Amino acid sequence: ELMTRDSFKPATTLNILAAAWIQFENHNWFFHGRGEPDEVMEVRLEPDDDWPEHPMHVRRTVAIPAHGKQTPAQASGNGSIDFSNTETHWWDGSQLYGSSKETQDKLRTFEDGKLRIEPNGRLPEDPDEAGVDLTGFNENWWFGLSCLHTLFTKEHNAICDVLKKENPRWDDQRLFDTAWLINSALMAKIHTVEWTPGIVNNTALWAAMNANW
Repeated sequence: ELMTRDSFKPATTLNILAAAWIQFENHNWFFHGRGEPDEVMEVRLEPDDDWPEHPMHVRRTVAIPAHGKQTPAQASGNGSIDFSNTETHWWDGSQLYGSSKETQDKLRTFEDGKLRIEPNGRLPEDPDEAGVDLTGFNENWWFGLSCLHTLFTKEHNAICDVLKKENPRWDDQRLFDTAWLINSALMAKIHTVEWTPGIVNNTALWAAMNANW
């Protein structure tokens, strides 16, 4: 009853960037991984629903053992199952910078601390997935994510330019690490004092989120 759409109710204070932003941020914090093979749940739809597949298939979250149990099956008796996370689970910009050195090395130019951008101003294409940008995290890809990943990759490089101008003796690694820290803080600030109070737009949220920041 709660989730039934009886009529279209527009969110008049928001636009599609609000949805792109939260997905962009979630990809910084967690991804539950893929099973081998993927296990899916079937969601039954109404006959007149225009979803392109019937039933809808939703990938199950990958379970892992917990509390000393050896397998998820052994843990299921007392509910002791955790769920995997393939990403670094802190606010470090891993959706741009990757959660491993191997991934990160593919994204860097190793010159002046910068990340790779094509001459046309776009991110490189992922060699393993046509039509998807090469970045720190590119699951569930769509245009909104591409915009934000491109924007903050360019922001990283712009920060590097300023840092190099102010600190001409800094090497590539120091420029990269410092720009990474600044860019991550910028994204955290946007989420805390702009996005969150914009979603729940009241004086309590504005006061709380600014205090939190």
